Amino acid sequence: MESVSASRPVGGVLGGVPQVAADPHAHAGRSGAASGVATFACDLVLGAEGAVKDMVGGVLNLLKHPVSSLKGLALLPVTLITRPGDVARAFTAPYTEALSSGHPGRAIGRGVVEIGALVLGAKSAIGALRGGHAAHAAGQAGHAAGQVASHAGHFAAGAT
Repeated sequence: MESVSASRPVGGVLGGVPQVAADPHAHAGRSGAASGVATFACDLVLGAEGAVKDMVGGVLNLLKHPVSSLKGLALLPVTLITRPGDVARAFTAPYTEALSSGHPGRAIGRGVVEIGALVLGAKSAIGALRGGHAAHAAGQAGHAAGQVASHAGHFAAGAT
């Protein structure tokens, strides 16, 4: 197994997905192409994991502080009108950070998870309106996320 990143615990939210250092220098013994592919694949997984951690953290915060969370959601339309730049910066910050640090795979991994959550979230809401199929759609979303993570982990392991 590759060197483990000191700043990220092994087995994070995605459990068994190996979290190898997404540092190009960590793959010094490989050819440039293999090193680039392995780094990019690891970055995809780390970006997806970051998005999942942020989503889970948001849900936990909602459960832990429901009143303040609902107040914040109620003020969201006003904030969108009065401070649209702040909202845009908050949304784009993880992407610009990943890109400026030379890790486009992290931005792509995060984007795939967040866009997937939006699409599947809308599908879940429609399903709930049709008779309570939201749990089934959420299960499908979890299964799909697990498959993506598994394939990315296998891809990263195969590139080593």
